[in-house]
Amino acid sequence: MLSIGRALGALFIAASIAVGAHAEALNAPQWKFSATFPCQSELSGDSTDTDIGKIAITTYGCATKDVDNYFAVAISDYPLGSIKPDNIDSVYAGGVSGGATAMGGTIRNVMPITLGKITGREAIIDIPDKKLVARTRLFIIGDRMYQVIVVGAPGIETSKDCLDFLDSFKLLDG
Repeated sequence: MLSIGRALGALFIAASIAVGAHAEALNAPQWKFSATFPCQSELSGDSTDTDIGKIAITTYGCATKDVDNYFAVAISDYPLGSIKPDNIDSVYAGGVSGGATAMGGTIRNVMPITLGKITGREAIIDIPDKKLVARTRLFIIGDRMYQVIVVGAPGIETSKDCLDFLDSFKLLDG
């Protein structure tokens, strides 16, 4: 199984989060995605060494001012050729479990989700020590994993803001 817990830890712990109140329709052709954030996002980058090599992580993230809800899209670039059809399920599983571990949470639910022709994973993670819940969607294209995530107080995972943000994520052609 691929070790990516540290990579996701960088996303959840070290990512810079901007605080703002203005919605932002972000079109990121260099990362081949678009998403509508409920606040102004900030770009941050990191990398981590794993069992399969260095993973570069680029994150767009923001926090709302009125409540402590966090919204992010993280792009994890794996070493060339490291994600293959025979290990993609374990990469998804590692993405979900690594994220839960990095946040100090437990996985409540994982299910398949589709975005166009891509079958990804959606998970809900409870983080009881911090009284938080995360809802995340992961999609893999080639050697790149996109993780779209919302973290907030219990109830955020079914809120309109959460679902609007998750549903706004689109992959761009090219």
